[in-house]
Formats: sequence, structure tokens, C-alpha cells
Amino acid sequence: MNGHVKDGLRSEFMTLWRAVAEDEPANAGRVFQALLDHYSQPGRHYHNLDHVTHCLDQSRLVEGLLADVRALDLAIWFHDSVYDPLASDNEAKSAVLFRDLAGRAMTDSLVDDVARLILVTKSGQVPRQADEAFMVDIDHSSFGLPWEPFLADSLAVRAERTHLTDEQYSMQQSRMLMGLLDRESVFATDFFRARYEHIARANISRYLAMIGRH
Repeated sequence: MNGHVKDGLRSEFMTLWRAVAEDEPANAGRVFQALLDHYSQPGRHYHNLDHVTHCLDQSRLVEGLLADVRALDLAIWFHDSVYDPLASDNEAKSAVLFRDLAGRAMTDSLVDDVARLILVTKSGQVPRQADEAFMVDIDHSSFGLPWEPFLADSLAVRAERTHLTDEQYSMQQSRMLMGLLDRESVFATDFFRARYEHIARANISRYLAMIGRH
């Protein structure tokens, strides 16, 4: 990610943070730097600021469908802030990181909403509210990219799982992807179903065939 793009992200984040946080203006910069440090850790081939940027772009598409997208956008910024491919509690730790950095600068209801939206991105969670459904669909929206960027994302995810053999990774990823195909729809919201359902199913099926699991 080049410096110009990073500066734009920094400005965007600081505007969001300062709109909802009653703390010193400079704290927004410190929080952004903390996020940058997390997302720039070695081995972050997929769970990095590029993914955050993609998700923020998707959030802009649904601004008119939710009363307030600020909690959603904060959750997007933080949802993969803690990522260890060997751990199963990344979402919980990401929510804790958000709570720690938010401190008492935001209302309790906003902090709880952001944490709730982070937690719903854990694999297997079922969204129960409209904002949760949009959060999950935004996180999954890269399944609906054209084939080449979809494949690049798939290879980036594989590059993060160096502890697995190809066979182990294929079995693990195939189980997850076939679970998505077995659903009535990959996406939970009408908006994302209409936009990405067909291409997402085609991408997933093609990828499963490529790795010999479909």
C-alpha cells in the first residue's frame, strides 16, 4: 500500500474517530497507528489494510440502507485487527482491542454495537440484526469479485496458513466453502445477494474444482 493511499486511509479513519469519540483530537492518530501496526504485521497477506479498504468501499454502497453506518465502519476497521492463523479467538481479541482503545471516549451503546459487529464476523456466526447481516456480507463480499482478484485473495489466505500442509488446507477451506454453497444463499441481505450471489457461487465452485474438492 503506497503512502498516498495510506494517508487517505489515515484521514478517513481520523474523521470517523473524531466524529464519535470525545477525547483529544491527537488520540485518533494514535489509534490509527495502533491499527496500522497490527495490520502491517509480517504474514498479513490477506487480513491487512487492503481488506479493510475493500470492506469500507462496500460499506459506502449501503449507507442509505442503515440509519447510521459509523458503528459498522468502526467494526470494519477493527474486525481483523488481531489475527493469528493458529488462534480461534481473533474476533474476541479484536473486540477487546477496540474496547481498550475506545476507553471512555464513546458512549457505551456505540462501543457495545461495534464489539457486537466485530464478533459476528467469526466463522459460523449467524447474523440476527440488520447491521450484523450487512457486516457479515461486507466481510464476505470479496467472494463476489471477478475471478482473478478472487483467486488472488484465495492465494493470499493460503499464504497466511503456513502451518498447514496443502492437503490440510484444502480440506479445511473446502469444508468452509462447501458450507457456504450449502446455504440457501451465500449472502444474508437482499442487497448483496442481488449484487454478488451469482458470481460468488461461480467463484467458489470453480475454486473447489481447482483444488479437487468439488
